[in-house]
Amino acid sequence: TTSSTDKVTNPDNPSLKHSINYFKNKYYNQLANIAVLSKKNNIKLVLIKEPYYLDTNLQIKLEKLDTETLLKKLTNLNEENYENKSNLFWIYTNALLNNSMDKIKEEFNEVIVVDPTDILYTMKKEKNFLKDGNHLNNNGHIIVAEAIYQKIKNEL
Repeated sequence: TTSSTDKVTNPDNPSLKHSINYFKNKYYNQLANIAVLSKKNNIKLVLIKEPYYLDTNLQIKLEKLDTETLLKKLTNLNEENYENKSNLFWIYTNALLNNSMDKIKEEFNEVIVVDPTDILYTMKKEKNFLKDGNHLNNNGHIIVAEAIYQKIKNEL
């Protein structure tokens, strides 16, 4: 059996349980394996942080937190004084996955990490995102493409 701290329930579908280990280790390990293989084959790996426009003030604050703190917040999200548990779930999982990219960059200096969230979160949601806040519209894609181009241009 698994303890309640091994999995977190998806608030949008309580029958879906997400492994805490995925956010703690597995996603990072997958990226590390790709980084090792890329380096071995002389391929420049570019990782792009996923923008998810839900509560940008909170999301910006969470960028500064470490993985362990974010994992605690995720596993205890139902105790938090935040009305929309669904948004909170996606905010925390998004922060954890993006945090893994920063950790990869620390270990694999040759990896390029592009963070388009900085610019996207300074604008109104409707300018760059569809209503769900997860999918970009054409303008959002242009901003991400420009961020990728600028980062690659500056690091190569």
